[in-house]
Amino acid sequence: MSYWFPRLINIILGLGVATGLVLTGCGAAAIDKPGSGGDSLPFQLIHEAAPLGDQPEQPLYMVVSGLEAWETLSGSLPPEAISAGMQAAADPQNLILVVYAGRQPSSGYSIAVEGIYPQEDVTLVRVEEILPGPEQITEPAVTLPYQIVAVSKKEFPEDADITFVFQDTQNKELARITINTEAAYPVP
Repeated sequence: MSYWFPRLINIILGLGVATGLVLTGCGAAAIDKPGSGGDSLPFQLIHEAAPLGDQPEQPLYMVVSGLEAWETLSGSLPPEAISAGMQAAADPQNLILVVYAGRQPSSGYSIAVEGIYPQEDVTLVRVEEILPGPEQITEPAVTLPYQIVAVSKKEFPEDADITFVFQDTQNKELARITINTEAAYPVP
């Protein structure tokens, strides 16, 4: 009994901490986060979380240029992400990038923009999906991890079509979106 009791206490405390992190969404707001790597454009972390829920299921990678575009994303992102994005979109000088991992089977999952790299004909957005480690205590609850970052429109030519290519750490293309820096919606 004396051997297992301290271990049981550690497990219970770990589950309590994990539950608290999941329920609070592990949110952060308005923290300057330069992208990793030397050539990344500067960007700012607006919000990140992994709220509980089971909808929407599919991952989404998006660039939003205006406040009115957020209404079209209803049902494609967790409501918390839309709310945080609408607040960030109040600044018309920013492009808002959204990375959403889709429905995940437990706590411990997250997603992050590693960097935004201008190339010759596209802007590469490197995305890392973080999985729970083998020793990490997780809750068996469906979570919806996302991250929202802002990059200044001043980093791009005025009134230009910019193609953003979202790519994971294994160089797999996740999404390709062309947007005009003066328009609120992606260019068809």
